[in-house]
Amino acid sequence: MQLLCAALALRLPRPLGRELIAGAITPAVLGGVVAAGIAGASEPEGRVLRLVPRRLQEYMRESRIAWIMYSQFEYVAAGLAVFALAPRGQARRLLRVQRAGPDLKDVPCGPLGSLADVYLPGGASAAASFEEMLVFVPGGAWSHGYKSFYTLTSRRLATELGCAVATVGYGLYPVADGAAQVAQVEEALAWAEAGAPLPPDGEPRRRLLNAGARLSVVGHSAGGQLSAAALLGRSGGEATGAGVASIGSLALLSAPLELRRHVLHEASRGVATVSALSAAFAGDDGATYSVGDEAALVTAPGSDQADGSGRTGPSAPPPRYFDDTQPMARLSPECAVAAGGAAAVKKLPPLVALFHGVEDPVVPVSSTQRFEAALKARADSSWPSVVSEYREGCSHLDYVLELITVSDRTPPLVDFLRTVAFK
Repeated sequence: MQLLCAALALRLPRPLGRELIAGAITPAVLGGVVAAGIAGASEPEGRVLRLVPRRLQEYMRESRIAWIMYSQFEYVAAGLAVFALAPRGQARRLLRVQRAGPDLKDVPCGPLGSLADVYLPGGASAAASFEEMLVFVPGGAWSHGYKSFYTLTSRRLATELGCAVATVGYGLYPVADGAAQVAQVEEALAWAEAGAPLPPDGEPRRRLLNAGARLSVVGHSAGGQLSAAALLGRSGGEATGAGVASIGSLALLSAPLELRRHVLHEASRGVATVSALSAAFAGDDGATYSVGDEAALVTAPGSDQADGSGRTGPSAPPPRYFDDTQPMARLSPECAVAAGGAAAVKKLPPLVALFHGVEDPVVPVSSTQRFEAALKARADSSWPSVVSEYREGCSHLDYVLELITVSDRTPPLVDFLRTVAFK
């Protein structure tokens, strides 16, 4: 297999050769992940990737074909999970909802290319205007998944919360890096604050939101990091609410809020090389994750000694992308709060709500706990108000699946959003 890959790379232009190699090996890797999961491996992705040479993992990481394949793999897996968990007789209804899609699709938010799919509460006309809107920023590890994957999630939120829901789409790595993604999310938030104007489409330009409307921003996983970074990176002082609508709350769900520490976690899972994280937030030298980089963070003075070794002082200089001046730190919400202090937290909405599953293997619960501690250490008595829920027995996606499939009771996420963001 390696000889074939080398031959292909030699005979084809380098980018095309690498794309074809990645496209050839990705199905085998995904098949191995499925087999490892069926066999009961605790980290099936890491178990399989340990058998894949570093260079091939890098080809996969830089390949649009590979990430499209991975996105479709996750879409199918999630779909099977939804239909397995759905109450008897509900699967066909969910399929109809998924096929129907949003009420307004691909609404342009600005020149950077961010788009929004808009879902309206039950019975609402597309010509109506609203007093509240939830802006949902989905995750996908900066590299995979599409806003259309969240049709069932968005539709249920609109129905349960009785408000419009705008699900944001942003460019994915390798087409867009982390800084571009943050800029696109910031653009989408500005669009919402401007009243969510719609394209003319032959009619006079109108807004979805009434003057004085209230916005709630909800980000899941990487979408939570992008949402918080977009708000913390705004120029000027505290949020003023000077637009047509104002952001009243920010809810971060299972979000990686210190990206350098997340590299360490991904390394422990065996997925740091293939992950887009170090490439999407690479330093100015262009270097990405190399095995052993995590030791520079674990052993650095002032770290939380995540490996429990008690060692101090890195044995080698840390990689450039770990530096405080580089994108990985600058776009980490925890670092932005620590560096900016009270002035930084004033850029956040008056309410910050944090939700994380205690049993999350993808983003450890300590990510949110540390961010909460950083916020509370720098917030004054009135701004922002910080509330949190750490749910026992909860993983990274199970509460999202519950949101879609539970029909005989209120899903936990809806309860949380109702009590904090929509109270």
